[in-house]
Amino acid sequence: MVRLTGPRVLTVLLVLALGGYTFVLAPRLFAAQQPALPGPVAADEPSASPGATVTAPPLFPPEDQAFIGVTTKEGTYDFAPVDRFGKAIRHRPSVMLFNHGWAVNETFDRAEFDAVARRGMLPMLSWEPWNYKDDRKNADGTHASQPRYQLNTIYGGEHDDYIRAYATGIRRLNYQVAIRFAHEMNGFWYPWGADVNGNVAGDYVKAWRHVRQVFTEAGATNVIWVWSPNVLFGDKQLKPFYPGDEWVDWIGLSGYYGTEGTENYRSPRTVFGRSITHLRTFTAKPLVITETAATDNAGLKARWVREFFGYLEDNPDIIGFIWYESVKEWDWRIATAPAASAAFATEADDKRYDVRWTTNVVPRVTAEVPPRPTGSPAEPTGTARPR
Repeated sequence: MVRLTGPRVLTVLLVLALGGYTFVLAPRLFAAQQPALPGPVAADEPSASPGATVTAPPLFPPEDQAFIGVTTKEGTYDFAPVDRFGKAIRHRPSVMLFNHGWAVNETFDRAEFDAVARRGMLPMLSWEPWNYKDDRKNADGTHASQPRYQLNTIYGGEHDDYIRAYATGIRRLNYQVAIRFAHEMNGFWYPWGADVNGNVAGDYVKAWRHVRQVFTEAGATNVIWVWSPNVLFGDKQLKPFYPGDEWVDWIGLSGYYGTEGTENYRSPRTVFGRSITHLRTFTAKPLVITETAATDNAGLKARWVREFFGYLEDNPDIIGFIWYESVKEWDWRIATAPAASAAFATEADDKRYDVRWTTNVVPRVTAEVPPRPTGSPAEPTGTARPR
């Protein structure tokens, strides 16, 4: 039998204390220091205890507010341009748009989505069914001829394994993400575009509905589906490409001041007015300007920014916008234009844009659609996004 002398008791107590720190306290301290992101929830895990009062999650964005977002060429691989944008406008963006091409991004990578979410931004994926590294170009400089990604191959099921893998990965995130699938479908520059790559009338709607159906069957209900055409140009209308309100959560729209062929000053109303008036003939879904920017070639960027914020206030059904903070053809960046960034910062300081994204929000899917004047100025042909 061992005698419990004073030194032996002290040794035992020290061993117990060290074990308690190593196996109990230290892991808890480490966990407390990690970014707060939800993990996967087991299918049989109850969402609330029986009889508990359930509080409705907050809306994103809240009523009477609009979010500010950003997109860059570097995407999730380098957040420095995002940080420079936020510093220039003295405002933290609450949405980040980034791109995945089906042929290049062959597997789902949760880390990219979590990296955006940890920075307090809603991840919005511009999901593009094509090979953007294909260097075979048409005479007009586009990559529109890619038979592997004809729309009929999508709704015909040829890509279902790939689509299902993304759906499963996104379902496991356990927070909301937005998907902007096959955007600017009314243009001619992508393989999923109208009248290119063997696509015919009705193909786009079938492809959209098929992709969303695969997500639904996989249980990926944490997706905000963003249908996002380019602003009207030429005589092509948007309604033939619309999948229907039951298949769409937000309407997106790409439009810029200063693209090739439209260098003369064009106000935000001139850029977006006719297109939004047309959209409102067949849907009242909330609208997001999913890509926009302005050139400073004529020294009018700051003016355009001020007018753009005024245009947003006049159109409360626009619930947010995403600035194209990159150089492509022109320098569209805010961070490199002091007068424009000062104007942007002043406008963004309004409480209307004090919007924060968190992992527990749900998307606002209704909007107040104001009456709009008829006869909005028509956009000249060629108002495509920067390529």
